[in-house]
Amino acid sequence: MTEAGRAVREIATRIVYWGPRGSGKTATLRSLSERLDPETRGPLLAPSDEDGRTLLMDFLSVEMGALDGIPVRLHLVGLPGDSRLAEDTLTMLRGADGFVFVADSAADRRAENRAALESLRRHLVATGQPDRPVVLQLNRRDVAGAVPAEELAAELAPAGDHEWFETVAPEGRGVVEALTAIAARAIDRLSAAAEERSGA
Repeated sequence: MTEAGRAVREIATRIVYWGPRGSGKTATLRSLSERLDPETRGPLLAPSDEDGRTLLMDFLSVEMGALDGIPVRLHLVGLPGDSRLAEDTLTMLRGADGFVFVADSAADRRAENRAALESLRRHLVATGQPDRPVVLQLNRRDVAGAVPAEELAAELAPAGDHEWFETVAPEGRGVVEALTAIAARAIDRLSAAAEERSGA
């Protein structure tokens, strides 16, 4: 959800990382935390259970330039891949400004990728925000027998309506590029909305 605080004069933009269980959402945020300038990011919050599974969400905040002179801070939220979504988790979807869908490149995870992406689309329609930007992060490109990137991207976005990136999250490969792309699209959307308000 986009918020402009009167006192701190900051725009907070929420980017949600979504995908099937084990696709690499936590690994992506951990990799971003390790690679982004410590001066521009907060600490990574990633509570997990004893099996290493995300409990509620992962969270990382990142400063990302300014819009009309007002600092923009990205709130990166990684949601668990379980199909059972608590109301608190669904709240994170409402008002989000952009989404990174983290797909698993393993050949035996194709059905889970499709189901998770369809679940995201259903939730976006249900929350009245089907137009929110989405980029695809084709993760685990280093797995044996990985589905060819072009084939996986076409399977998930047959209309070619989602930009996609090949990533290996633990190595940091492609994760900053995917974040930069969704941040640009979300900020462009905010800028267009601000221009519309100022012209009204």
